[in-house]
Amino acid sequence: MKLTFAQTYPLPTGVLGLAITPDATRAFAACVDGMLYDVNLADGHAEPFLGKHQSFASGCVLLPDGRTVISGGYDGMLLWHDVETRRCWRRVEAHRFWNWQLSALAGWHARRHHHRPVYSRVDGNTSRRRRRSRR
Repeated sequence: MKLTFAQTYPLPTGVLGLAITPDATRAFAACVDGMLYDVNLADGHAEPFLGKHQSFASGCVLLPDGRTVISGGYDGMLLWHDVETRRCWRRVEAHRFWNWQLSALAGWHARRHHHRPVYSRVDGNTSRRRRRSRR
């Protein structure tokens, strides 16, 4: 099999993770500089998200609602980013070791700012972090 470049999109640094919108108009790139970039696939223009990882951003996933991208990094953090404003609105220390892959749960949803547990692939193991109830 021979691979050929159909299109190139220059970014300031290397890409470690990628999520593409279902309509293939935008891509979200998790990069070596700890940043997440929103790339317009029509013209290649890239805009950085606000908020970054303290180390490499190793992966990202676009949630089914299309409004949120979660990035994971070598700093052990998961960052929630609003797609339209590109602001980071939540940070969770998910693990004490870097992650290699992220995947979203099909049933994930927010309800009054309370979230279901987040699962992150960590070096072949699945870690689970739950929010403690306030009783």
